[in-house]
Formats: sequence, structure tokens, C-alpha cells
Amino acid sequence: LNVLDAPASGALTAEIDGAGQVVGLAGTLDLAKGALRPTEQARPVPFNSSKSYIRYEASTGRLIFDQIELDSPQLRLSATGHADLRDFSAGIPQTLLGQLRFTNVRLAPEGMFEAPVTFVEGALDLRYRPAELALDVGQLVLRNEGAELVAKGSVNVLAEGWAVSMDAGIEEIDHGSLMALWPENAVENTRRWLIENIQAGSVTHAHAALRVAPEKPIDAAVSFDFSDARVRFLKTLPPIENARGYASISGKSFNLGLNAGAVTAPSGGALEAEGSGMQIPDMTAKPAVAVFDLALTGPLSAALNLLDEEPFEFLSKSGLKPDVATGIAEITTRLTVPLEPKVEVQDVGYTVSANVRAVRSDSLMKGRSLQSDLMVVSAGDGALSIEGTGTIDDVPISVVWSRKIGAGTGTNSRVDG
Repeated sequence: LNVLDAPASGALTAEIDGAGQVVGLAGTLDLAKGALRPTEQARPVPFNSSKSYIRYEASTGRLIFDQIELDSPQLRLSATGHADLRDFSAGIPQTLLGQLRFTNVRLAPEGMFEAPVTFVEGALDLRYRPAELALDVGQLVLRNEGAELVAKGSVNVLAEGWAVSMDAGIEEIDHGSLMALWPENAVENTRRWLIENIQAGSVTHAHAALRVAPEKPIDAAVSFDFSDARVRFLKTLPPIENARGYASISGKSFNLGLNAGAVTAPSGGALEAEGSGMQIPDMTAKPAVAVFDLALTGPLSAALNLLDEEPFEFLSKSGLKPDVATGIAEITTRLTVPLEPKVEVQDVGYTVSANVRAVRSDSLMKGRSLQSDLMVVSAGDGALSIEGTGTIDDVPISVVWSRKIGAGTGTNSRVDG
């Protein structure tokens, strides 16, 4: 009890045999408002109250917790269980091996979650070495409707303060429930982007690792897979539907990759988005900057329609329409977006390149038919160009068409070939 800084009261009864040996003990322990304070250097953990009903069986060396009630700002629960006393030295146990079962668990670490997180039930296997102030968590299981969190690790008290090493996983959970578990203070803008832009869907194989050491920055890593999701990479562009992929946080960086998904252009037509991704190289930057690498494949008309949305507006700037040509487009687009509450179109940087195959147009040049096996499109830094070989009315050509794009650049273009 020397790790507790709180008013305590209780009662204890003992059963002693004819030889004067303790056969059993039973008692209660009530703690008023106070704190868990194992050392002066370790940050105290406050609680409002705690009540325990305890029995001890000398024949088995087992402490039995008939009831534990804990109420604190960060944790509230009811529990039952036991702890086996092991490795006695001078009559004092050096190890406690325990198993506890929880009900009505409420987690609300300060600044951690948007709202308290509750679990219906849980269980804990532990080993505690009181002389070393060392707690090993063999397995912690917390269950709620449709989700089970499993964790293991250790909590130690060093001379300089707390040291924590925990690994946790959830095999399956819906996206909304996962975001409820996403710490509010874990890079605010990234959390907001995940909530607003990965919509619906289910999450599998979610894993998290936490390392806390005195006088060192907190080290955390998170990874998860998602499916049947809707991913919005820019507010002005249609989302990727039926998205399947993965996301991870390691150090200061966040990464998201797509294994499948499709974008439907505003006028119709689907572009496959497999291989697209997002990266935030430094989530702690002010502001953090997201880099989107979009790999889109599909009908040229759908691609042109998509590329006429903000921030591109290539067709509007060039006086062309989405049906100007047919073909199959393979587009690679990089968007650079600051993660701020309000982002204007002019704040978004972009580059676009595309290989367009089986090109045919009867309207690009009035009264003439253009065909090409492959044309290459490039856009960025205020310029747009199209180059390739093909035929005009069956006459072979090799041509480069280019023009400036952007405010005040006019409508003039250049053709070389």
C-alpha cells in the first residue's frame, strides 16, 4: 500500500489454527480520493475512490478479490479475481500472479478520447513484482459490441518515472468505432483527416504499439487494413468508392495505400484507383502537408471529365470537352495539400502525367481523324503538353502540342512536329 497516497480505512478478520498459524484472512479496504504515487518522480495517477473485498487462503497462497470497485477520472470498472502469492522471502511474497475479470469498464484518459470509451467486459492476466514496482501484462482483453481489443506488455516504475511498453490489436472493427479509439491528442490534423475522409467501411488487423520512457518522447506506431470504404482525397474531387487498402503511422509519418477502389467521374465512367496512396511525411509540422499519389486507369472520357474539376480544370482552360477523344488513360497524379481546417484551391499543388492508348478523335481537328497507339500527357508548373505519334487521315505524324495554363495565360498554344 505504500504506493498509494490516499486516506484508507477497512476491517480485517483472521482465522488462526491451534499452532498459531494464520489459516485465512478476510477484509475490506476503502480508499478515499487520492492518487497512485509509486515514487516522487513518477507522475501521480489520481482516483476518486476504491473499495475492495479480499480473502486470503493460506493453504493455497491465494488472495481472492470478491469485489473491486474503482472510480477515477481516467478509469472506472468493477472486477473480481485472484492473485497467487509466490517467491516468498522473509515471509514476504516477491511475485503475485493474478487473473481479474472486469465489467462496466469506462476509459477516459485526460485529453485522449473525444468521449469516454466503454467496454462491457474484460479480463487481465498479470504478474506483479512489488519490490521492483514492475507489472507484466500477459494478456488484457476488453470486449464491446462487435469488437475485442487484445493487449500485452509491461508497466514499470524506474528511478526517473514511468516506463510503459504495450502492444494492442483488434482483429475487426467498424471505422467509426476505431476513430472513437483514436487519441485526440495524437496529431490533431491527421486524426481529423481520417475521420472526415475515410468514410464508412470496416477495419481489420488493427495493431498499435506504445513505448513510454522517462525523459524521452512518446513512441507510438499504428497500422490497420480497411475495406468497403469511401476515401476522399480532395473535397473538390469525387471519392474513391469500395476502397480496400492499408494505413500506418510510424514515428512522425502517416501512410495510406490502396489495393483496390474506383473513382466515378462526375459525368459517369469509372477509373480504377489500385496503387494510389497518401503520405504525410511529418505529422508534427505546422501545417502538416499531405502528398497524394493517385494512379487511375480507365476510359479517356472519364479521365478528362475528372481532370476538368478543381484544381485542374484542364479542359475549361483549353476550350475542350470530355468527348474530344476516346481511348484508355493511365494517369499518375500527385497532389500536395496542407492539412488545415480551410484549404483553398490555389493552396493545392499538383502534377499530372498520363499515357493514353488507342486514341481516336474526330473533333480535335475539325474535319480530320486523329489516331494514335500512344500519346503522353503532362501537366504541372503552369504548363500542359500532349505528345506522341499517330496518323491524321492516315498520314503519319509525330507531334508535340503545348500551352501555358493558369490565370492570365490566354488561349494560345504551340504545335511542334
